[in-house]
Amino acid sequence: MRAGRSFVLVMIVTLISMALAACGSAGAAFPTGHFASEKDAANGWDFNPDGTWAAYLASAEPFARGTYSVEGNIYTETSNDIGDPDPACQGVGKYKWSFDGSKLTLELLEDTCAARARAYPGVWVLQNDKSY
Repeated sequence: MRAGRSFVLVMIVTLISMALAACGSAGAAFPTGHFASEKDAANGWDFNPDGTWAAYLASAEPFARGTYSVEGNIYTETSNDIGDPDPACQGVGKYKWSFDGSKLTLELLEDTCAARARAYPGVWVLQNDKSY
């Protein structure tokens, strides 16, 4: 009988551990919405759930749009319509991301496009609206 109780206790502890692990990984989804630069709120990004983005520079109209993909904590820009003549900017750029519930941090991993490598890295604050 004592062995039966020990087994039940081990099963309960195992199930609780599994439930806590599942809760911990639930926040791993890439955040979507409008994000403004922590340094200059007039600059921002819209990251949409369908894998599209738009970039803003002190205007309510985006100056660029494109697509992205996310695998784990790696954000990859997969296309853009910026029209940069630099062929390196037509390739992909990869960034490590983290999100604390209000701030999205992007860190350069690899990107041959100098303009994009300057634009993405930094801290971006989730906004309730697009106020410019």
